[in-house]
Amino acid sequence: MQTDFLVKAFQNLANAANRPPIPGAQHFRDMESAIADIQLFGSKSQIELVETFTNEFEQTKAASLDPLLNSLRQDLRKELGYEQIDSNVRWFRPEGGATAAQPALPVDGPRSAGSGRR
Repeated sequence: MQTDFLVKAFQNLANAANRPPIPGAQHFRDMESAIADIQLFGSKSQIELVETFTNEFEQTKAASLDPLLNSLRQDLRKELGYEQIDSNVRWFRPEGGATAAQPALPVDGPRSAGSGRR
């Protein structure tokens, strides 16, 4: 059950990554649900990454989901018995092009919710 919830949380966060935070938009509501699920089912480090994301977003109205998504991906692949991936996730957004997520480093400035550095 935990794995199912975290897979869905990953999918919802991935859908919201690199998109503008539009209150009321479906991807924004799905992101809210994913954050709640991670706080219930995620690892301690993932819950800390949620706290970092939400604190930064509250202060600046911009934050990166990439560190959290990378952590979820690694843990889920391990749980499912899949090969570990060392590269960062990539996003395809036709309106903004494909972007690579950045390593789980401190965020260095305002960006849209879930945005990776370009």
